[in-house]
Amino acid sequence: MGWYNLEACCNNTQNKKLKEKPGSCIKLPLSSSLHRSSPAPAISMTSQSQGIQQLLQAEKRAKDKLEEAKKRKGKRLKQAKEEATAEIDHYRLQREKEFRNKETNVMGSQGNLSAKIEEQTTEAIRNLTSSYHRNMEGMMKKLLSTIFDISPEIHRNFRPAV
Repeated sequence: MGWYNLEACCNNTQNKKLKEKPGSCIKLPLSSSLHRSSPAPAISMTSQSQGIQQLLQAEKRAKDKLEEAKKRKGKRLKQAKEEATAEIDHYRLQREKEFRNKETNVMGSQGNLSAKIEEQTTEAIRNLTSSYHRNMEGMMKKLLSTIFDISPEIHRNFRPAV
């Protein structure tokens, strides 16, 4: 079987268009359907169109796989985001619980202090109210007697006009 040197088949203008160096063309077997001096028979044209169809199908499959991979990636990112959010929420709850425990330990005495102050205030109000009720009657009598019991006298600084 002989080999075609494609360099010989490719003219110089093609080499210049492709910016290839002379001698860089590939060699194909003589039976190759790509380069023949005679017109290609119908069988090789069908095989070429079948090859093109196969390439198109392979390209379509690759495109489908790529789209599927993008969908999986989007799903995974969404799932990772949800997992991260759940983990953040769990951590936040844990830290808030620890804070409340520390706050209770530190502020516990203040909580008791406020309860004591509230109790003392209530006791003072109770004492004042009971004192008011006990002494109200006596004070009212004293005030009324001072107002109504008037003894007319002349003031000591009064000097009669002479």
